[in-house]
Amino acid sequence: MWAKGAEYEWNAPGNTLADYHVAPDGSTATTDPLNSHTGLGYEELKFFWVSGSSTGPAAEMLAGHIFLNGNEYTSTATFNVYTPNATAITVKHAQAGTDFKGPGLVAGQFLAPDHTAVGIQWQANVQTPHDSGASFAAGRYFFVQTVMTKRKITLYGGPTVRSKYPEEYTLDETFPYLRGEPYDPGTTSWATDSGNHWKADKPQIQVNQVAKNPDGTFSVRPGGASSTQDSSAFETFVMYLPPGSESLPVPVAKLAWKYNVDTVIDKLGAIAPAGPQASETIPDTFSSQTMAEPTWSHLFTQESGYTTTNP
Repeated sequence: MWAKGAEYEWNAPGNTLADYHVAPDGSTATTDPLNSHTGLGYEELKFFWVSGSSTGPAAEMLAGHIFLNGNEYTSTATFNVYTPNATAITVKHAQAGTDFKGPGLVAGQFLAPDHTAVGIQWQANVQTPHDSGASFAAGRYFFVQTVMTKRKITLYGGPTVRSKYPEEYTLDETFPYLRGEPYDPGTTSWATDSGNHWKADKPQIQVNQVAKNPDGTFSVRPGGASSTQDSSAFETFVMYLPPGSESLPVPVAKLAWKYNVDTVIDKLGAIAPAGPQASETIPDTFSSQTMAEPTWSHLFTQESGYTTTNP
């Protein structure tokens, strides 16, 4: 839509987005909202519909207005926006708690005492809307997880050591963000209409100062821990990437879950008789309501380090 010397106005209804940027290393993800700086006041409008209706096509009427020499000219077009049929569930999950793994004490979400088992497992299935009467090319879908964690270790005779992780959701290193080809269909992403697929996680923190000896006794290395705290909240998304080189991945299902483990350790390295104070909140099913793109400003890694403060 173009006319010399004209002013333009667009009405783009629904859940729209001008663009979505994920850094190549996954360290950041940001959105560009659809506003006057990204197309509404120009002769050309480029945008993405993030989602449609979960029960059928959403009839979105796009309207363009031209104001020229005191006159208004309007052109409209209606688009049927479809959303894939996505189902995702929590297949199983463990209880939060503590265990010994290798040389030290581990606190987190896992199946104790078998610390090799997964702490939580999900199943997802994304299908194109075959009952619509329309035909759709296959897209891809995959899991993405963000995490916000607070971790602290208190040392015997020393300071409290707090993690440096920011108190905001960051991209979990276990679930790197994916965009573009090639994919590994067996482990990374899957084609729509290919059936159920699974992913799992086992978040944990290892307190290396506390050691379990080969003979079954415990010992504390110099500067050993007297207590640990691990409080982590997660957002696990099922993302759908439509076919096409310029397509953007959009969330079609989301699970918000969390756990907390507080552990007191004596000077011999044993857990206090009362055991760890642990809890978890893990829903059985993912939400499929319209949701925003996941965004973050940091990449979460276990090597993010710690900062020392007073007890």
